This record gives sequence, structure tokens and C-alpha cells, in this order.
Amino acid sequence: MSLFGSLFHDTESKQEVKNVLDLVTYTASLASNPTEVDSLIDQVRKVTATHAAQNTLSPAEEATLIHVYLGLERYLTTRDPIRTYTKDELRGRLNPDLLTKLTQQEAKGDA
Repeated sequence: MSLFGSLFHDTESKQEVKNVLDLVTYTASLASNPTEVDSLIDQVRKVTATHAAQNTLSPAEEATLIHVYLGLERYLTTRDPIRTYTKDELRGRLNPDLLTKLTQQEAKGDA
């Protein structure tokens, strides 16, 4: 594979995202100007700083992270100055359960 191809089609990007914290972390890394999404990432920092040392997120923590993801998605699909993504591209790596949670919260108008 060419260098160009390896930059945009690496095997890491093909892996399924299974939890919302990984989703937010990955999506935030796509922003060409991280300072523009820093206020969203502050919400992630609050969740991770107060999160109990357990493996699962509380429903409120998960809802906060999904809200952050939706903000990141909106930024990447409409305002990123260098790259343009579609919702389908960004959501293409989600497992079905996570996609369902995301679309349910989005339908509630929590975007």
C-alpha cells in the first residue's frame, strides 16, 4: 500500500468502536484544530476525572459523552476548516448497540 493509502486506510480505522469513551476520543482526534473542540473535550475531562474506578459508565456519564460526540460530529461535518466528513463516515465504525444509543439520544434533540 502506498504512503498516502496507509495514512487514510490504516487497519486501526477499520476496528469497531465499542464504547462511547473510545468513540469520543477517536472522533476528537479527527479535528484539524483541537482548540476549536476544547470546550467539548472539557466535558470529557470532567467525566473521566469524576468517574469511579469501575468498568461501566453511569447512564448520566454515558449521556454526557454522547452529547459531546454529537457536538464533535457537528463540528467535523460542518465547520472543520481542513477536512469534511459525513455522518455515515463518522458512524461507520460503531457497533450496533452504540449506534442505537447515539440515534436515540439524537432523536431526543440532545445534539
